[in-house]
Amino acid sequence: VAMLARSRGVPMIVGLGALAAPPTGDALLDAEHGAIIFSPLPAEVETFRQSASAFADRLGAAKTFLTEPAATKAGTAVRVQVNIAYPSDVEGIDIET
Repeated sequence: VAMLARSRGVPMIVGLGALAAPPTGDALLDAEHGAIIFSPLPAEVETFRQSASAFADRLGAAKTFLTEPAATKAGTAVRVQVNIAYPSDVEGIDIET
């Protein structure tokens, strides 16, 4: 399920265990760091927004490399193997190289 969620861009955290009582109010789900903040303070919300924006920027930058051959910093070619959830996950990627 986690792999499918990730492929669809759905934040998910697993293995948190049981909560003593169901929380009420707002919550921030930080799947990148594996954390949930219940009843966040305004400063925590702002930090979360900044982190989400930075993550989106990193994701966008990473997508520019999807069509490039995989290589180390030294230029050594490497083979990449992936698990995919849907055939559309590899659209635009040259799987022959």
